[in-house]
Amino acid sequence: MNWKKHCSYCCCGTTPVLVIAAVACVFIAAVLVLAVPTVVTQQVNERVTLVPGHTTYEQFLNPELPVWKSIYFFNLTNPEGFVAGEKPVLEEKGPYGYREYRIKTPVNISNDNPDILIYTQERTFHFDPDKSASGVTEEDVICTVNLALVGAVAETLKLTPSLKKEGGINLLKVLISNKGAKLYICAGASSLVWNYTDPFIQELYGNSVLNTLGMNLPNPYIEIQQNNSINDSRPSTVYTGAGNINNIGKFYKWNGHVGELDTWPNGMGANVINGTEGLVFHPNQKENETLESFQSDVLRSFQMVYVGKVKHLDLEAYRYELPNSTFESAFNNSENARWGSWCPDGMIYLGPTQNPEVPVFGSKPHFLDGSPSLREAVTGLNPDPSRNRSAYDTTLDVHPVIGVNIQFQRALQINVLLNHSEYFSQLENIDGPLYYPMLYVNEHSQFTPEVKTLLQKSGLTEISIVEKVRWIAVALLLIGCITCFLVSLLACRKFVKSRESSDATTPLLKNAKH
Repeated sequence: MNWKKHCSYCCCGTTPVLVIAAVACVFIAAVLVLAVPTVVTQQVNERVTLVPGHTTYEQFLNPELPVWKSIYFFNLTNPEGFVAGEKPVLEEKGPYGYREYRIKTPVNISNDNPDILIYTQERTFHFDPDKSASGVTEEDVICTVNLALVGAVAETLKLTPSLKKEGGINLLKVLISNKGAKLYICAGASSLVWNYTDPFIQELYGNSVLNTLGMNLPNPYIEIQQNNSINDSRPSTVYTGAGNINNIGKFYKWNGHVGELDTWPNGMGANVINGTEGLVFHPNQKENETLESFQSDVLRSFQMVYVGKVKHLDLEAYRYELPNSTFESAFNNSENARWGSWCPDGMIYLGPTQNPEVPVFGSKPHFLDGSPSLREAVTGLNPDPSRNRSAYDTTLDVHPVIGVNIQFQRALQINVLLNHSEYFSQLENIDGPLYYPMLYVNEHSQFTPEVKTLLQKSGLTEISIVEKVRWIAVALLLIGCITCFLVSLLACRKFVKSRESSDATTPLLKNAKH
């Protein structure tokens, strides 16, 4: 008996049906894998564009994602000793928590061009004791560097020609003396952030001679953050995504500037307005993708790099992070020369964002990841990366399917550069350059069940179900294919065994007949 022939007959007789079934299963699985993403994409595109009637449009204008701004001051505990030449001794105080509200007012959505949305924005901040450190109040007295004096000195020393510079120095010295201005100020925590003023600042604002020299302040107060200010209502124009979903939320124009600012004198791409404001991005995000965001408060576009996946209320999101290369010195990273970051590692230059230009630098809180020389110049800063990394980095968590920011954190420390000056007694004992840390801000949101419900209204639930059904179907079909293959093998083995049993008894039967 030729067992191979019988086995071959078995397989040939049984396999065609099973093979056809397996091929059909694979074909159906392939169709699902290819077709369902198209269905998901269509659903997303129809529901998340920034046009009236869509949940994302309403949340873009008036976000219900709760946002807080936590402010931490570095209180100068030895002000007179500091002026005399001592190393500044700093004490962190805070957080002072503020609930942030962003209200956008649409100016125009053209029926002729539904891909464009024009709006103005107003941000307001309300003190929240529950989000603040125990016992702190907005009236707490904080001592820090006199930003107005430092800025006025810096502007005066830049004057040309020399005769004009000499006249500016003499005038400023008289004003400082008459108004009793010092290198440091002590004022209430709230006023230092929102609207600090004093006689010296008011003189800088109103003096006609300073105006001739181009040294006037634009307002009779100093503000680190605008609160309910008309100045924040600069018109912005963004793409709604109706024309191209990949452009959703991206700036077309900001404050009259199309594509580029005129802030950064070095050019080289520094002024390009790239990306969105950070609330929405294009849907169907890919892992390892790089996002871009334009931040109007520092007049710069930033790249955010993918670092992994996180979960909030069982909802998966992609986390993006501001890379350390952003804070590298222009001496070590030539890309940062365009923004004038000729400073130690760990900082970015923000001077051109101020009016008049003040030598202000941004960094991570406590100079985390910065040059050790920055912390060594002061007493009281002590970053602990293992404990504080999560609170000191800037991160963005985006839902990958619909492209909505569901949780974020922005952390930035404000530092002012102090240098020795032989012209001004207030700076004659400073051993510069000293990058003096004034405060740092942690702006963060919290993903809540209410916000999750709003996302589900935008179609997230249906989209998720479709995605799950697709993969469940694929898994079941793959299991079916494997089952068909195993059944084929078992059937073949069973046939072979039955033939073996039948052939073993056949000779006996033949002998019995004889």
